[in-house]
Amino acid sequence: AASEYERGISLGVISKPFGLGGVRVGWIACRDSELLQRMLQIKLFLSVCNGRADELLAGIALHHREELLRVQRRRIAANLALIRDNLDRLRPRIRWYQPKAGCIAYPSLAGQISAMEFAGRLLNETGVNIVPGSCFLQAPSHFRLGFGRADFPQAFQLLLDWLE
Repeated sequence: AASEYERGISLGVISKPFGLGGVRVGWIACRDSELLQRMLQIKLFLSVCNGRADELLAGIALHHREELLRVQRRRIAANLALIRDNLDRLRPRIRWYQPKAGCIAYPSLAGQISAMEFAGRLLNETGVNIVPGSCFLQAPSHFRLGFGRADFPQAFQLLLDWLE
């Protein structure tokens, strides 16, 4: 986006492509220097510096990127296949929208329940955590479903069982 539009913002993180949830290291690019300066001020307000452990883990991940990316791509493909194989069990309560890339989807709920209520009940009754789409400027019926984790098959099975 930053290369396409003068106020566009491009960003990347270590956590998603490398399967390293919790490692808070990434980058941001923006041609608007005033906007970039405002983002830097906010970042410095939230944290003066990156965590040293995060930086070390990010460096190790980048050094072994080919192997880590290969493992993560396989994991995502397997988890996506698991979702596709179980679409009939999700319907009619959940509408699935296949993401074009990555390991995050925003399916929607077909009924009257909001994603906020759905997420709360799912967490309380199964321990499975999803995030309502409203937290990501999505419609109230959508929720964030991440399928890049190694424990996704177990969590997804809990979701399927809970829906039935």
